[in-house]
Amino acid sequence: MILETIFSKSSQEAAKIMMNVHRRGVGIAGIYSRDIAETKKQTVTAQARSNNFPLKCSIEQA
Repeated sequence: MILETIFSKSSQEAAKIMMNVHRRGVGIAGIYSRDIAETKKQTVTAQARSNNFPLKCSIEQA
């Protein structure tokens, strides 16, 4: 749901990213400017916490 709503991914794209996370421990949801990336990270963290879900979201410089 997070990948589809916050990152505008299709169900297929979201599933592929999710499988990368499960297999490799990381997945790339997108490449954004720093401000947009920070906002998306905050939104992801807030939604995960409000649903008691231990989701980690981080930003890396490209």
